[in-house]
Amino acid sequence: MNSHYGKKSFQSPKLNGLLFCLSTTLLLLLIFVQGCMSQSKNRRDLGANPIVPHLKKVRKELRPLQFRAAPVFSQDELEYFRYYGLEVHHSEHLFGTFSSGDKLLAAHVFKAEMAKGTVILVHGYFDHSGVWKHLIKEMIDRGYNVAVFDQPGHGLSSGERADIDDFSEYVSVFEDFLRICEMNLSGPQHLVAHSMGSAIALDYLLNADQITLDKIVLLAPLVHTSYWNLARFGHSLGKHLSDSVPRASPKTSSDEEFLEFSRNDPLQAKRVPTKWFSALVEWNKRIVANDPSTLQLMVMQGTLDATVDWKYNIEFIEEKFPRADILMVEGGGHHLVNETLPVRTEVIQIIADYIVRARGV
Repeated sequence: MNSHYGKKSFQSPKLNGLLFCLSTTLLLLLIFVQGCMSQSKNRRDLGANPIVPHLKKVRKELRPLQFRAAPVFSQDELEYFRYYGLEVHHSEHLFGTFSSGDKLLAAHVFKAEMAKGTVILVHGYFDHSGVWKHLIKEMIDRGYNVAVFDQPGHGLSSGERADIDDFSEYVSVFEDFLRICEMNLSGPQHLVAHSMGSAIALDYLLNADQITLDKIVLLAPLVHTSYWNLARFGHSLGKHLSDSVPRASPKTSSDEEFLEFSRNDPLQAKRVPTKWFSALVEWNKRIVANDPSTLQLMVMQGTLDATVDWKYNIEFIEEKFPRADILMVEGGGHHLVNETLPVRTEVIQIIADYIVRARGV
């Protein structure tokens, strides 16, 4: 019999099954990465960035955070501040490190004249203190101290890049920073946390014996990433193939200038460690078991956020914090304080007004 078909390639059923599993795993890994935030496309050679030599020297010459001595900064530190917009007028800028367990964390404190209190900022995954520049300046203008630190494995802090063994380590660092602020800065303490920083805040708020914070604001809080179930499945397969995967590129903001800056930021990690996602999964198993809290807090969530599963996350927070105020930001992405100017201005105004306003008003 003559055949009208091209030459066939015969493979054993076992080999076909293996190829199918491998291709499925790669597809799931792609979905997993998409759920793990931030942007990598069009990334330039970060080694060519002129700020890199200054950052290396700053990291090498980090000194303990001092609240009593007058700050004296090196030229490299000044270049670092300038590059990330951390030159804040009408404030005394303190910069240095504090210890938490075996970790050394980089921190900034901006002291306002006749401060009404202190706003503590906790950044999200991949980020660092520099992402808060707009809110820092607003709160200083409103007469508040601002304190911010780089998470373990982020920014200038020690630790494996963008990795952690357990989310409880993040919480311990946060608690230590809170104590430092309480000991050295007068007035009520307020909290603004973003994404993974909000996950840390949620853990603290649901488990601490005594909460001393006054106003609490959570921005685009992380509980589940987007595509959570698929991401977990892809991770369960992918973690046996590699210890990390490249960062994906969801659009975290509509501000193209911010996105371009972030893509080429030498302080941001380029890969997602699979161990970090394992830690997030284990944290989720623990946090659902916590009893609800009577604390008041405000949550702001962008409707265009493709980084987190915000519908699930909002329902979770409403269950755990029945007195929470939920504000949806139309057209807002994941990085609400780094959105386009109209959205960013509105978001920062709402945050600042909420902190300034007397409780109960």
